[in-house]
Amino acid sequence: SSPLILGLGAGIKFVESNFNDIRSKLDDLTTFINYELRKLGVDVYTEPENANGVIAFNIPNLSSSDVATLLDEHFGICVRGGLHCAPMKHKALGTTEQGAVRVSLSYFNTVTHAQKLLGAVKYILKKDKSSISKTLQKIESKKSKKTK
Repeated sequence: SSPLILGLGAGIKFVESNFNDIRSKLDDLTTFINYELRKLGVDVYTEPENANGVIAFNIPNLSSSDVATLLDEHFGICVRGGLHCAPMKHKALGTTEQGAVRVSLSYFNTVTHAQKLLGAVKYILKKDKSSISKTLQKIESKKSKKTK
């Protein structure tokens, strides 16, 4: 369809004309989040030098899917948890059982978005496992009610 083709063309032109700004902003946000997560004692698997706007991490003793659910449902932060179609990478990292939480940044993310993510991770880190389990049960209960 013509509108789709025109939209794709406009997107390509935007990236071509703003490539350096996009790269710089993604590098800055990725580095900021990466270092702040490390300060919190979170396991970070991505190095800022080659992250390209992607950060993979885990919160100790929690599954990546539980963390992804909490970030999404409790804080409105979209991330992905699991093996990300890369089981060999997770085998090399030793995260086959836990997977990883993946944050994928874009040019349109801001420092405020990064701070919201970090605040949410701090909140999760402060909670005990029982409290987290109760929150996850509430989330699942709400989802079940919506599908009925």
